[in-house]
Amino acid sequence: MIKIIEKQKYLWSLLFSFFLLTLNHSDIYAQDLLSKLEEEYRQFKPGDPEKVFITGKLAQALFFNQRENEAFELLKKDLVFTNKLSETKYGAYLNTILAINQLIADDKLNSRLSILKAKALVDRSKDIETKGYVYYGYGWILAREQQESEAVKQFMIALSYLDQAKQSNTLISRKANVYKELTSIYANWNEFELQEKYSKLALNLAIKQDDPMTIFDSYMSLGYMYEQKFLDSPEDTKYRNLAENSYLKALKIYQDNMGSMPIPSNLAYVANNLAHLYYKFYPKEYRDKAIKYAEMARLKATETKQFNLVASSHGILSEIALEDGKNE
Repeated sequence: MIKIIEKQKYLWSLLFSFFLLTLNHSDIYAQDLLSKLEEEYRQFKPGDPEKVFITGKLAQALFFNQRENEAFELLKKDLVFTNKLSETKYGAYLNTILAINQLIADDKLNSRLSILKAKALVDRSKDIETKGYVYYGYGWILAREQQESEAVKQFMIALSYLDQAKQSNTLISRKANVYKELTSIYANWNEFELQEKYSKLALNLAIKQDDPMTIFDSYMSLGYMYEQKFLDSPEDTKYRNLAENSYLKALKIYQDNMGSMPIPSNLAYVANNLAHLYYKFYPKEYRDKAIKYAEMARLKATETKQFNLVASSHGILSEIALEDGKNE
C-alpha cells in the first residue's frame, strides 16, 4: 500500500509554520533573506523604535538558520530597549516572538511568562493591529499545547482586532495566519464546513496580496481537505474532483512563478499528490496522468533530496507496473 505520510506532514507544516521562516527554504534563499534583514537592521538609528519590527523578523531568521542563541540574545537586547519606551506595542510584539521561539525550543515555562507579559503590555497600547498579533501568538502557543478550544477563543479575539485595524503591509498576512490556524484546528475536529470556510478566506487573502507562495500553499491545503472529505464519502466524486482542481491550480501557480518560489521540493509534493489521486481514485483511463505526475515527482524529489517523496512516487510507478504486468 502506498503511504501518504509525507503528504500529511506537508499539510501540517503548511498550517503550523506560516508565521515563521522555515527550514524548508532553500539554503540560498534563506541566506539571502538573512543577509537582507541584517542589512536592514543595521540601517536603523539606535533610538528608532520602528527597528523593533526588523528585530522580530531577523530573530526568526536567525532562529531557523541554526543560530538560536543569537536570536535569543537579539530579542533580549532589544526588549531592554523597548522597556524604555512609553508605547508598549513594541515590547508586546517582541515578547510574542520570544514566547513562540521559546516554545519551539521546548522552554514552556518561559514561553508562557513571555506571552503573558506580551498580553499585559498590549493591553496598555491603543495599537489595534498589535493587539490582534499578540492574541494570535497566544492562540498559536495554546494550539501547540493541545489547548485547542482556548486557542480558538484567542484566535477569534485576534480577528476581532485585525478586522478593525487600518490597512498595513502586515495586516493581510496576519489575518491569513489566523485563518490557517483555525483551518488546522477545525480539521482536527472534523468540522468540514468551518475548515472549508477558513481555508477559502486564507486563499482569498493570498490572492489579494498577490503572493504566489501563499496562494500555492492555500490550494494545497484545500486539495488535501477535499481529498480527505472524499475518503469519508467515496461515493461522492464531487470532492475528489475538487481535490484534483485544487492540486492542478497549485501546480500551475508553481510553474508560472518558478523563479520566485523559495521551496523547490514543493513541486514534487503537488505532483506526488496528483499522481496518488489519479492512481487511487480515478478510473484506469487516468493511468497515464498518474504516471506523468509520479515521474515529475520522482525527478524533482531526487533533485531536492526529498527521499520520502522519491520512495512514494517510485511506489506508485511500481504498483502501476505490477498491475500492468498482471493484466498482460
